[in-house]
Amino acid sequence: MKKKIEKQYCRYVLLEYATGKELVYGEKKKDCSELYYAGSFLSLRGIVREYRRFVVLKGMTCLIVYWASKRRVKREALGSVVSPYGLFCGFRAAGRSGIDCTYPELVSEGV
Repeated sequence: MKKKIEKQYCRYVLLEYATGKELVYGEKKKDCSELYYAGSFLSLRGIVREYRRFVVLKGMTCLIVYWASKRRVKREALGSVVSPYGLFCGFRAAGRSGIDCTYPELVSEGV
């Protein structure tokens, strides 16, 4: 008998590791059991656990940071949004953002 995989509500951001620029961000249900646990913090939604993972996408080393929590506002839809820099690099998503963001503090910490 297979064990049921417990998926959690997560917000995530996909960053180019070399520059710290945001490529894609969004929300999804994710099984975080095999990801690197980077700590937790307290927010208005309760305890939020942070997970990280490195991947190579489109020839770039990328860092994906997931923030998992138990609570989710019902009106929020799951989905992804691509940044202008992400569009330039060839990424696609359901929505588009008009703002480029950089997260040097997430990249400098590493894993």
